[in-house]
Amino acid sequence: MMLGMIYTILTKLLKLHLFIVLSEKFKSESSELFVERYVAKHHLLRPEFIVVNDQVHGFKKTSEALKSLEEFPIYLEIEYSQTEDQEKLIENIDLYAESHSKSSGKLTDIGYLANLYSKTVSIEHIYHLNIPGEESLIIYSKINDILTEGYLEEDLKEGLVSETEISLMVEVYLLGFLNILKRLDEILVKSPKV
Repeated sequence: MMLGMIYTILTKLLKLHLFIVLSEKFKSESSELFVERYVAKHHLLRPEFIVVNDQVHGFKKTSEALKSLEEFPIYLEIEYSQTEDQEKLIENIDLYAESHSKSSGKLTDIGYLANLYSKTVSIEHIYHLNIPGEESLIIYSKINDILTEGYLEEDLKEGLVSETEISLMVEVYLLGFLNILKRLDEILVKSPKV
C-alpha cells in the first residue's frame, strides 16, 4: 500500500459529493506544505445535461426547491506535504459553509440540529456588532477528526484499516455536513419567517 492514499480517497469522495466551482493550489515558500482551496456548492445544485438523440443541448433548469441552497456556499481547504515520490500526506482539512440568512428567530431549531449532528459538524452563530441586524451562521465539518484520531496512513499501510473503511468514515462526515446544510436551508430559507 502506497503512502498518500488518504488524499486520493478524500479528493475522489469530495468531487463525488460536492459541486466544485473553483479550485486553487498554493505552495508555501518557507516549507514543503501545499494548500488546495476549493469553493463548492451542494451536490444537488450540480447542473444536469439536456440530452436529445445522444446530443448535449444545454443544461436543465435548477429546481426552484433547490435554488435556495445557493445561500450556503461551501469552502474547503486541504493542507498537505508531498514526499519525494510525489505522494501527498494530508496535514489538515477544513470544510465549512456560511450563511447570511437571518437566524435569530430559529435558534432553538438550529440548536436542535447542531446537537443532532454534533458528531460530524459544529455550528457558530455570529452577530456583527458593527453592522446592526447583520448575522451569520458558519457550519464546520469535523472531517479533520479523521486525521487526529490516529495514524491513518500507517494503519492503511499495515492493513489495520482498509480503503473501504476509510471511504466510509469520510462519507459519514461529508454526508452529515451536506444533510445539515439541507436541513438548515429548510429551516432558514423555506420555512415561514418568525
